[in-house]
Amino acid sequence: MTIEVLLKPKAIEILEAVGDRSMSIKELLDAVGGSATTIVKRVRELEEMGLVKVDFDLNFPFKKKVSITRKGLSVLKTINKLKNKLDRGY
Repeated sequence: MTIEVLLKPKAIEILEAVGDRSMSIKELLDAVGGSATTIVKRVRELEEMGLVKVDFDLNFPFKKKVSITRKGLSVLKTINKLKNKLDRGY
């Protein structure tokens, strides 16, 4: 996987959504919108890049929980710095 994953629909939105707390796929879908297929595919791609990790709840209903990794946080901070510079006209 390469940086192109970050240019795909919903990739950055997913990183932003899980930046503060882990979320289930359903919670992600509610937070960022789009189709379930897109969210699941993007989470898998972000996980392959090491930007998010997926854990399974050990308690019923055994949901998948997506959370950001240290690497993902670093990438998200860089993206936010770029957004801020672009917003200021740099």
